[in-house]
Parts: sequence; structure tokens; C-alpha cells
Amino acid sequence: MISICLRKGNKKTTISVNKYKYLVGNNNIEKLKIIRLFDEFNTNLKEPKDSNLDTLKLFINEKQYTQKNLNIIKIDYNFALYQNFKLQANSLLLKSLSYKLSNNEYIDLFETIESVMESICDQFNEDSNIKIINPHFTYSQFLKLIEPKLIADDEIINEYNLSIKDFILLQLDIIKPVVENNNMTNIVIIDYPIIGNTILNSINNISNTYFIIKCDYVNTIECNIKDFMLINEFNFDLACEETIYDYVCCNILNNSNIEEGYKYMNKLITNKIYTVNLKTHN
Repeated sequence: MISICLRKGNKKTTISVNKYKYLVGNNNIEKLKIIRLFDEFNTNLKEPKDSNLDTLKLFINEKQYTQKNLNIIKIDYNFALYQNFKLQANSLLLKSLSYKLSNNEYIDLFETIESVMESICDQFNEDSNIKIINPHFTYSQFLKLIEPKLIADDEIINEYNLSIKDFILLQLDIIKPVVENNNMTNIVIIDYPIIGNTILNSINNISNTYFIIKCDYVNTIECNIKDFMLINEFNFDLACEETIYDYVCCNILNNSNIEEGYKYMNKLITNKIYTVNLKTHN
């Protein structure tokens, strides 16, 4: 489990993450604020030197990260798939295809194409005073020639023909080769109302990545309450035993032990009760 700390001035938000963390609860404004902190880090905006405003800093296990060693990707219904299909320099789909085509399974195919092109050049050069040179065809050149399309039932479709769930799954499929093959720490932000088994299985099949998931409900067969952060009148990370003890064991359950505290919270999470009223224990 890692500890992600977003710090700006004297304010900080700490999230403990094993593989993923669900941000649930009725305080949607606070959930959006947390997501915006990751957005702010990703934009790499710096305040002017003479400004009194604080710059956002991100730490993982007390080590400060920058955009050079931390890759943050956002998945939601606003993902610009149409723009990504243009395969421009900043296209996430371009990076995804590039990683896939550079795998060993395609090496023999590109070597075959290279051999054919060399034969064409040799044959042409035998009968011409103007010589042509083999351009040494590679997957990067191939990427400049292809035109990605979404296909369903042998018809070309667009992103709006997909259900929102399938649109989220498609984005997870796109990012998988990107995050699994880079040498960075990867955090993926998902904004989707209901997380079920299909989406969770797709998440679990992606390695080298931590997920922050803003949602309303978690509807999966199994769930660990330490993967939840309740965001209501304050932020309550259920991975923090000290918080469980202070707010549940001492306050709600009148000085019970930590095991009873987790049993109590597990019952609430299992029944999708994310708005429990937790007040500071004095």
C-alpha cells in the first residue's frame, strides 16, 4: 500500500492506496476538489515568483514526484476519443498502438515487410538510372499510415454509439499498454458512477498502476473496506486504523476494539451506506 499526499500550502489530502481507492459519499464537491488536485498537478501550472499563492506538490510515501516520474491519466465520459484517433503527438491512442506494435509478436511481420520493400528497390534499380533507397519500414512509419476506426457488427461507429460503460472499458483497454510498459509511476483517475465486476476485472488486469475512482456506488462481488474513502462532512480513509479507532470504536461504538470497528464499517460498506455520520471523538 502506498500513501499519496497532495499538499498545497498548509492544506493536504492523503489517500492510502493498495491497487485502487473508491471515493464515495454524499459530498460531491469535495470529491471533485480531490480530482481537480490531480488535474492541477497534471497541468504543471506554476505560480509567478512574486505570487503569494502556493504551488501544489504531490508526494508518494513521502517522496516528492513531478511530471517527469509520475504519469497521471484521467478516464471519464469526456475523453476525447475522436481527437485521439487523429494520432497526433499527444494522442494516448498513438502511445498505446506504438507500445503494442513494438512487441516481439510484430517483429517478424515488420521484417517481412522490410524484406519485400528491399526486393522492390533492388528490382527497380536494376533497370533504372534513377535509384530508389529502401526507407527501412518500421512500426513508427506504419503508425503514420494507419487510420484507426471503431467497428461493431462490421460497421464503422463512433464513441457515441457506445454505452458509457463500454466507453470506460475502451479507455481502460487503450491505457493498458501505455502504463504497463513505461518506467514511471502511474495513477489513473476514473470518474464513473457505478463500479461493477466488469470494470473492476478490467482494472485488476492492468499492472504497474494505481487507481483513484470517483463513484457513487460499488457493486462488486467482493470488496475490501480499506479500498474505500468516505467523503461526507470530512474525508475518512478506511485504510487508516487510527481513524477507525478514533471515529468508530471510541465514538460510535463506545470504546470497542479495532476489530469491532472494522466489522461495523464493513457492514455499512456491504450495504452501500456511505453517508454515516462520523463526528470527532472528544
